[in-house]
Amino acid sequence: ATVFMRHLHRRSLVREIGLAFDLHAKERDLETQVEERTDALVHAAAEWRATFDSVGDAILMIDRGGHVIRANLAAAGLARQGVQLIPGTPAAVLLRRAGLDGALGPLGVLQRTGERSTAEVRHYPSLRWYVATAEPIPEGREQAGGAVLTLRDITDVKLMERAVTEARDEAGAEGEADPGHLVERRTRGCER
Repeated sequence: ATVFMRHLHRRSLVREIGLAFDLHAKERDLETQVEERTDALVHAAAEWRATFDSVGDAILMIDRGGHVIRANLAAAGLARQGVQLIPGTPAAVLLRRAGLDGALGPLGVLQRTGERSTAEVRHYPSLRWYVATAEPIPEGREQAGGAVLTLRDITDVKLMERAVTEARDEAGAEGEADPGHLVERRTRGCER
C-alpha cells in the first residue's frame, strides 16, 4: 500500500508539475500577446499622429468644455506655439492669441445648434483668409459633444476673386464686352 501511495503521489506531482508548466507557458503566451498588442497600438498612434500632422489645414479637436484636446502642426504654426503646449488651452484664448477671433463664430453656432458651421475669417496680422469649419464630434465617441475646428487657407482664391472682379469692373468702365485679357493679366501670379 505504501508503494502504491508513493506511486499515486508521484503521478499527482508529475500532473501538478505539468499543469504548472502549462500555466507558465500560457502566461508567457498572454504576456507576448499583450506586448504585441501594445506595440501595435503604439505604432497605430504614431501613424495617426503623423497623418494628423501632415494635413496642411489647421485642425483643433475641442472638448465640450471648450478646451483644446489636440492640435496638428499647422494649428500650432498659426498659434505660434509648440503643439505639445496647446492641449488644455481654452479654444477661445488660443484663437484670439492667434489672431483668428472670427473662427469663434462657427464654434458658437455649433454649440447652439449642434450643426456644422462654416465662415470665412481673416487672420491678423498676416491678413490671410481662412475658411473656419466647426464639425460636431459624432455621438458614441469618447469626446462626444465636442468639436473639430478646421482652418483652410483660401487667400489665393480670394486674391483670384478680387482680380477677376477688378478686371470685370475695368472692362465695364472701358466698354469692353470681353474682359478675358484683363482677367488673365490680373490673375497671372495668383495661382500657386
